Amino acid sequence: MPITRTPIIDDDGTGRSGTVIDNAWKQELYNQIDALSGASGLWTARAFNAANYSVEAPLTWTPTSAQVYFDRYTYVGNTLLWALKLADITLGGSAAGYVKAIVPGTRMPRHQADYAVAAGYSNGAYAIQKLTAFTAGHIWIRRVDLSPIQPGVFFVDFFVTLEVV
Repeated sequence: MPITRTPIIDDDGTGRSGTVIDNAWKQELYNQIDALSGASGLWTARAFNAANYSVEAPLTWTPTSAQVYFDRYTYVGNTLLWALKLADITLGGSAAGYVKAIVPGTRMPRHQADYAVAAGYSNGAYAIQKLTAFTAGHIWIRRVDLSPIQPGVFFVDFFVTLEVV
């Protein structure tokens, strides 16, 4: 959020008492603070859009906003910090490999990479989920042992850092 900008007041009214230089310096300082605030951890809650979440066929799932407990992100330089919790999901169809989520924001992962960072529940048991980030702008959420995700109750909760471009 930008800070409130206040000009330096010309006390003698001449416009020649250093005000132009002092005010330019002050506005430059404000600009530098504003530039930092965009990269200093202000979190954005992503508005729900069912197209941001899907599953690999033949699994089926129709995402609802009630199933997205939070989907928040921020940038720090070229790093995306992303927290996502999907819960109370009932998957239908037949077993398949992954649940998919679109990476939030406007920047894409720099590299394809795997992260074993998500707590989850599938196949009737709690399990660490493996996240695979793709440069095309999405992640796969899979079981670490790569066994198929079965129809039934599923949830995942993660916080991940991704290098982005």
